[in-house]
Amino acid sequence: MSLDLAPIIRGVERLLFDLASFDQSGPQIVILHRYRLGVAGIGCQPGEEVAQLLLVHDSRRVNIQLPLGPRLLFDYLARTKHLPQSATQISSSIRLSRFYSQHGKNSGIVSNRKIGQRSVKEYVKRIRRALAMTFEEAGLHLDPKAILVSYPVSNEVRYKLKAHIEWVHVSEIDSR
Repeated sequence: MSLDLAPIIRGVERLLFDLASFDQSGPQIVILHRYRLGVAGIGCQPGEEVAQLLLVHDSRRVNIQLPLGPRLLFDYLARTKHLPQSATQISSSIRLSRFYSQHGKNSGIVSNRKIGQRSVKEYVKRIRRALAMTFEEAGLHLDPKAILVSYPVSNEVRYKLKAHIEWVHVSEIDSR
Protein backbone atom coordinates (compact mmCIF):
# COMPACT_ATOMS: atom_id res chain seq x y z
CA MET A 1 0.00 0.00 0.00
CA SER A 2 1.57 3.26 -1.12
CA LEU A 3 0.48 6.68 0.04
CA ASP A 4 1.04 9.74 -2.12
CA LEU A 5 1.99 12.42 0.38
CA ALA A 6 2.78 15.09 -2.23
CA PRO A 7 -0.66 16.81 -2.02
CA ILE A 8 -0.49 16.87 1.78
CA ILE A 9 3.04 18.28 1.73
CA ARG A 10 2.02 20.96 -0.78
CA GLY A 11 -0.93 21.88 1.45
CA VAL A 12 1.29 22.18 4.52
CA GLU A 13 3.83 24.25 2.56
CA ARG A 14 1.02 26.57 1.39
CA LEU A 15 -0.25 26.96 4.96
CA LEU A 16 3.27 27.76 6.23
CA PHE A 17 3.75 30.30 3.42
CA ASP A 18 0.41 31.96 4.25
CA LEU A 19 1.27 32.12 7.94
CA ALA A 20 4.71 33.60 7.22
CA SER A 21 3.26 36.29 4.95
CA PHE A 22 0.54 37.14 7.52
CA ASP A 23 3.21 37.34 10.20
CA GLN A 24 5.18 39.89 8.18
CA SER A 25 2.48 42.18 6.80
CA GLY A 26 -0.86 40.88 8.01
CA PRO A 27 -3.80 39.80 5.86
CA GLN A 28 -4.60 41.43 2.52
CA ILE A 29 -7.47 43.88 2.74
CA VAL A 30 -9.01 45.88 -0.09
CA ILE A 31 -10.62 49.22 0.76
CA LEU A 32 -13.18 50.07 -1.88
CA HIS A 33 -13.82 53.77 -2.57
CA ARG A 34 -16.49 55.18 -4.87
CA TYR A 35 -17.69 58.55 -6.17
CA ARG A 36 -14.26 59.44 -7.45
CA LEU A 37 -14.05 62.57 -9.56
CA GLY A 38 -11.01 63.71 -11.48
CA VAL A 39 -8.02 61.93 -12.88
CA ALA A 40 -7.44 58.24 -12.17
CA GLY A 41 -4.16 57.34 -10.54
CA ILE A 42 -3.88 60.48 -8.38
CA GLY A 43 -4.76 58.73 -5.14
CA CYS A 44 -7.77 59.17 -2.94
CA GLN A 45 -9.45 62.57 -3.03
CA PRO A 46 -11.87 64.47 -0.77
CA GLY A 47 -15.48 63.75 -1.70
CA GLU A 48 -15.01 60.01 -2.21
CA GLU A 49 -16.77 57.44 -0.07
CA VAL A 50 -15.19 54.55 1.83
CA ALA A 51 -17.75 52.09 0.53
CA GLN A 52 -16.57 48.65 1.59
CA LEU A 53 -13.74 46.62 3.13
CA LEU A 54 -12.85 43.20 1.75
CA LEU A 55 -10.55 40.50 3.10
CA VAL A 56 -8.75 38.76 0.23
CA HIS A 57 -7.75 35.16 0.90
CA ASP A 58 -7.24 32.23 -1.49
CA SER A 59 -8.60 34.33 -4.39
CA ARG A 60 -11.83 34.93 -2.41
CA ARG A 61 -13.09 38.31 -1.26
CA VAL A 62 -14.96 38.30 2.01
CA ASN A 63 -16.86 41.43 3.02
CA ILE A 64 -15.84 42.92 6.39
CA GLN A 65 -19.22 44.05 7.74
CA LEU A 66 -18.75 47.49 9.28
CA PRO A 67 -20.95 50.58 9.51
CA LEU A 68 -19.67 53.97 8.37
CA GLY A 69 -17.85 55.19 11.49
CA PRO A 70 -15.66 52.11 11.94
CA ARG A 71 -15.07 51.98 8.14
CA LEU A 72 -13.73 55.53 8.26
CA LEU A 73 -11.50 54.70 11.22
CA PHE A 74 -10.20 51.59 9.45
CA ASP A 75 -9.43 53.64 6.33
CA TYR A 76 -7.58 56.22 8.44
CA LEU A 77 -5.58 53.57 10.30
CA ALA A 78 -4.67 51.97 6.96
CA ARG A 79 -3.41 55.31 5.62
CA THR A 80 -1.29 55.90 8.72
CA LYS A 81 -0.33 52.31 9.52
CA HIS A 82 3.34 53.24 9.88
CA LEU A 83 2.57 55.29 13.02
CA PRO A 84 0.86 54.07 16.21
CA GLN A 85 -1.50 56.80 17.43
CA SER A 86 -3.62 57.53 20.48
CA ALA A 87 -7.38 58.03 20.30
CA THR A 88 -6.83 61.77 20.76
CA GLN A 89 -4.35 61.93 17.88
CA ILE A 90 -6.62 59.88 15.63
CA SER A 91 -9.78 61.89 16.32
CA SER A 92 -8.03 65.25 15.82
CA SER A 93 -6.34 64.08 12.59
CA ILE A 94 -9.62 62.80 11.17
CA ARG A 95 -11.34 66.06 12.13
CA LEU A 96 -8.67 68.09 10.29
CA SER A 97 -8.58 65.89 7.18
CA ARG A 98 -10.38 67.16 4.07
CA PHE A 99 -10.89 63.55 2.95
CA TYR A 100 -12.97 62.71 6.03
CA SER A 101 -14.66 66.10 6.49
CA GLN A 102 -15.89 65.93 2.87
CA HIS A 103 -16.56 62.18 2.92
CA GLY A 104 -19.15 61.23 0.32
CA LYS A 105 -19.58 64.79 -0.99
CA ASN A 106 -19.28 63.63 -4.61
CA SER A 107 -22.45 61.56 -4.14
CA GLY A 108 -24.38 64.73 -3.34
CA ILE A 109 -24.60 63.97 0.39
CA VAL A 110 -21.77 64.91 2.74
CA SER A 111 -21.31 62.60 5.70
CA ASN A 112 -21.16 64.68 8.86
CA ARG A 113 -19.72 61.80 10.87
CA LYS A 114 -17.79 63.05 13.89
CA ILE A 115 -15.24 60.66 15.35
CA GLY A 116 -14.28 61.67 18.86
CA GLN A 117 -11.83 60.13 21.27
CA ARG A 118 -14.45 57.83 22.86
CA SER A 119 -15.72 56.83 19.43
CA VAL A 120 -12.23 55.68 18.43
CA LYS A 121 -12.08 53.28 21.38
CA GLU A 122 -15.55 51.88 20.66
CA TYR A 123 -14.86 51.60 16.91
CA VAL A 124 -11.65 49.67 17.61
CA LYS A 125 -13.76 47.08 19.49
CA ARG A 126 -16.27 46.92 16.62
CA ILE A 127 -13.53 46.55 14.01
CA ARG A 128 -11.98 43.68 15.96
CA ARG A 129 -15.35 41.92 16.27
CA ALA A 130 -15.97 42.32 12.53
CA LEU A 131 -12.45 41.04 11.73
CA ALA A 132 -13.02 37.99 13.99
CA MET A 133 -16.25 37.12 12.16
CA THR A 134 -14.61 37.68 8.76
CA PHE A 135 -11.56 35.56 9.62
CA GLU A 136 -13.86 32.78 10.80
CA GLU A 137 -15.89 32.96 7.57
CA ALA A 138 -12.67 32.83 5.52
CA GLY A 139 -11.32 29.90 7.55
CA LEU A 140 -8.38 31.87 8.92
CA HIS A 141 -7.12 31.40 12.45
CA LEU A 142 -5.99 34.97 13.08
CA ASP A 143 -6.32 37.09 16.18
CA PRO A 144 -7.92 40.47 15.40
CA LYS A 145 -5.82 42.00 18.21
CA ALA A 146 -2.71 41.03 16.24
CA ILE A 147 -4.07 42.90 13.21
CA LEU A 148 -5.43 46.01 14.94
CA VAL A 149 -2.74 46.25 17.60
CA SER A 150 -2.89 48.24 20.85
CA TYR A 151 0.36 49.62 22.23
CA PRO A 152 0.24 50.88 25.83
CA VAL A 153 2.44 53.98 26.12
CA SER A 154 2.58 55.45 29.62
CA ASN A 155 -1.07 56.23 30.51
CA GLU A 156 -2.52 55.99 26.98
CA VAL A 157 -3.05 53.36 24.33
CA ARG A 158 -1.90 53.75 20.74
CA TYR A 159 -3.41 51.85 17.82
CA LYS A 160 -1.77 50.53 14.69
CA LEU A 161 -3.07 48.41 11.82
CA LYS A 162 -0.96 45.49 10.59
CA ALA A 163 -2.31 44.46 7.21
CA HIS A 164 -1.44 44.65 3.55
CA ILE A 165 -3.83 47.30 2.21
CA GLU A 166 -4.90 48.07 -1.34
CA TRP A 167 -7.28 50.89 -2.26
CA VAL A 168 -9.52 50.28 -5.26
CA HIS A 169 -11.89 52.81 -6.80
CA VAL A 170 -15.21 51.68 -8.27
CA SER A 171 -14.46 53.48 -11.52
CA GLU A 172 -11.23 51.42 -11.73
CA ILE A 173 -13.19 48.19 -11.27
CA ASP A 174 -15.76 49.16 -13.91
CA SER A 175 -13.07 49.78 -16.54
CA ARG A 176 -11.22 46.46 -15.98
